[in-house]
Amino acid sequence: MRMMQFTPKIASTFVRSRLSQIIATALILAGGASWAQAQSIGPGQTLVITPGSPREGTQVSLAGGTLIVRDANVGRISSASTAGGQPSSIQLYGATLNNASTSPSQVANSNAILDNSTVLGGMTLSSQRHSPERPRASITANESQISGRSFALNANAGGTLNASRTQLTSDMIAIRIGAAAVNLRSGSSAIGEENGIRMSYSTVLAAESPDSSYWGLLVDDSRLEGRAGAALSLAAGTHPEVMRVALQNNAVLVGGNGNIIEIGSDAAYDITARTSTLKGDITIADTATGALRFLDGLDLTGRILGPADVTVDQGGRWMLSGDSNTGNLTLGAGSDILLGPGEFRQLTVNGNYVGQGGTLHFNTVMAADDAPTSKVHVTGDASGNTRIVVNNINGAGAQTVNGIPLVQVDGASNGKFTLQGRAIGGMHEYFLHKGSPGAANGNWYLTSVYTGNPCDINPSLPECTPVDPVDPVDPVDPVDPTDPTDPVPVLRPEPGAYLANQAAAVQMFQLRRHDRGEPGFDRARTGTWVRAGRDQLQANVAGQVDARTHINTLQLGSDVWRWGDGRGQVGVMLGTGEATTQAVSTLSGYGTRGKVKGKSAGVYLGWVQDAQSSAGLYVDGWLQAARFDNEVQGEGIARETYDSRTRSASLEAGYAWAIRSTEASTLYLQPQAQLTWTDYDGDSLVENNGTTVEDGRGGGLNSRLGLRLFGQSTLQGNRVQPFLAANWLRGQRDEAMRFNSESLSAKTPENRYEVQAGAQLQLGQRWSAWGDLRVQRGDSGYRNHGAQVGLRAAW
Repeated sequence: MRMMQFTPKIASTFVRSRLSQIIATALILAGGASWAQAQSIGPGQTLVITPGSPREGTQVSLAGGTLIVRDANVGRISSASTAGGQPSSIQLYGATLNNASTSPSQVANSNAILDNSTVLGGMTLSSQRHSPERPRASITANESQISGRSFALNANAGGTLNASRTQLTSDMIAIRIGAAAVNLRSGSSAIGEENGIRMSYSTVLAAESPDSSYWGLLVDDSRLEGRAGAALSLAAGTHPEVMRVALQNNAVLVGGNGNIIEIGSDAAYDITARTSTLKGDITIADTATGALRFLDGLDLTGRILGPADVTVDQGGRWMLSGDSNTGNLTLGAGSDILLGPGEFRQLTVNGNYVGQGGTLHFNTVMAADDAPTSKVHVTGDASGNTRIVVNNINGAGAQTVNGIPLVQVDGASNGKFTLQGRAIGGMHEYFLHKGSPGAANGNWYLTSVYTGNPCDINPSLPECTPVDPVDPVDPVDPVDPTDPTDPVPVLRPEPGAYLANQAAAVQMFQLRRHDRGEPGFDRARTGTWVRAGRDQLQANVAGQVDARTHINTLQLGSDVWRWGDGRGQVGVMLGTGEATTQAVSTLSGYGTRGKVKGKSAGVYLGWVQDAQSSAGLYVDGWLQAARFDNEVQGEGIARETYDSRTRSASLEAGYAWAIRSTEASTLYLQPQAQLTWTDYDGDSLVENNGTTVEDGRGGGLNSRLGLRLFGQSTLQGNRVQPFLAANWLRGQRDEAMRFNSESLSAKTPENRYEVQAGAQLQLGQRWSAWGDLRVQRGDSGYRNHGAQVGLRAAW
């Protein structure tokens, strides 16, 4: 290779010996004159243009030669290989290529490098008559800008563009691709007033480079934008090759008309998108054929309109921004299709649907059969396994008949759709069911009624396991049909936990006179006492929810004043307690946990007829106020918290007389009566699922009538006073709450019966202790087992 330096008043002759031809080019420049004509560079020749060079700004034509421009300007460039296949080389470093007033520069069967350079007026890239002897054309651009009127780059006939951190802009289309490869990487962009990129394969152009294996478009961490049209437009050409597009690594597509991709009539395409977030619509002409694949964390928000075979897999996600339609649809494991952000979209699959463990997300107003909902309509067959998540849109819940339709299958319905998580509205639990009472079809419905088989509602229950078939039995005569029964609405277990929390708060700090110790042991002295109690309640809500509650209470009190020879007393008391509830639906098997933490403060007032013994009349009363922190944690749904408060008062009286006396002991019988009033006030709340929870009523007036039989030793020193009691408890009001304006009561039995046994102990002159066990029973499966221990010090 010879390097030629061009200076004023010098002539140069180039000889091409390999082809036995002499090409003479006389270049004569008078001093001070400018170069207006194009500069030609032949095989083996190199032209270097730097700032101030006499060739700066000139047009250059290459045929097997090399052009190097550093930090300088150059005019239009036209390059090609030699007849023998030697390519030309264009190298621009910090340069400006300006052909804005002429035609675009041409890179044919040549290699071009653009490094931190600017091109004005566009470029064309082609591999004309490509063969092993004629290399492919390529442009490698780094941190450069290319702009043009009709296009920034026209890549065709087997050319390849590799762009990194390069911006291509045009008044029409930034990049035209015809039978070529374009790779945009690392923050590159193609921005056109009409389209960012337009692809269309031509038979004429393809004939110049018949190897189509590398044709296509790669957008890697780069941006396509059509300011007035789609970011990417694919149009059918005269060549049948499939147009392959790969979008990955935070690729961005922006369409000024709302479309990020437009695919024209008869176009053949294959588009794969990965690890990017795309927003906009994809429109496909009815006669186009191809596939869309959303993989590896691709997140699309928009519509798909047209017969594309769509695959969402490997963590892909598609959120519909409006009604959409596709060809065949495959939803893979770990992938999601969301039918709209808060609205009711319909996805129509004009073909077959295959579920491979993915999830469909529906928006539904949880109400009756005609409730608004998102839908999937499969015109062909459905197969495979699919999860379904239902988001309640302000549905208050209601009893369904046939159910709310979610999935319609016109063909063979062999797919299995499984509810993922819970579908709840108000106090109702909804379940996914194939077919409906009104139509034995292959469609899938949300239903809030009990089907008669818990496994139809919740197949994950332990008892829902396959059993071995039994041997056939002889047929029996048919029985007369029975009248159909009304369907039973299925309640979710959370209301049971709310009601159990309410009941626990009402009961937690209630006490009786003997829960503060035996009055006769004080001998008219003041004292301080502490008691610890535990109750275990079992109740049923609406015949469907079993609730088991454990209440632990600790109370501490002290007398502050005694009068009348110790017969009267006034004291103060504090309390702390905690209750936990496990509520389980007997129909669905779903469970929920309730929790209450409370603190109380109060005063008590008592009077006894005889301060030196246990005989005679006593009257007792107390006032308390308490605050509670409440929690309900449903299975598979968000935790809910709220506060509540109680105010309570009690008045109690009893009379003990001796029914049997000996020298060592006396047996007493003591009738008792007690009235307790409690006012419960709980905060209203709106659950995360949209259900409004409000207090209905709680507490109220409760009464107790009882008989207490106890014996007392007449000996001095330590004494044991065993007792046995029977009580009748009657409640005037049930605990009740409202869930989206529907009221639900805990149905605490109006009448409950209690047996209590224990002992009071006098331990010396100052100390006394007590303990007891009690059992309550009532209708509807109500159970309460309680125990307490206490200690009192007198002075």
